Amino acid sequence: MKLLQLLPALVVAVAAVDVRFWPEPGCGGGYHIICTNLNPNRCCGIARDNWEWLSIMFYGIDPNWNINYRAHGGGNCNTLVYSETVTFGTYWCLGHSRDRTLTGAGYSFVGKRSVGDEDQECARADTLVFDDGSKYNLTALDDGAFDSM
Repeated sequence: MKLLQLLPALVVAVAAVDVRFWPEPGCGGGYHIICTNLNPNRCCGIARDNWEWLSIMFYGIDPNWNINYRAHGGGNCNTLVYSETVTFGTYWCLGHSRDRTLTGAGYSFVGKRSVGDEDQECARADTLVFDDGSKYNLTALDDGAFDSM
């Protein structure tokens, strides 16, 4: 019986995807930041809207999942900018123009009951990837240091 109680949490853990913020439209441009293993129904965001993130990639997706992807502007996940539902592929890119800076992202499974993370505070990017592929762990930075990057 206890195993059945743990099952929803295990399903969410397996369902997590990486969310990558890119400085160029079309999910390119070398350096980027990552929210690793973001759970469904949770936001990954950046408090300021003066960072030039122009596209967001959802990566590590099971191609059989039916997912609604969301990108936001105005700081964290305040204003919905893009929303697309997709049922194929192992990654998906939102944001293909220079007309909108993106500050947050999230996703949910279409037609599934939400499994608990939507009321949690907005997650913050945990990895910075440089043009050469080297990575920097952002988890130890306090909010002030993170915002001054």
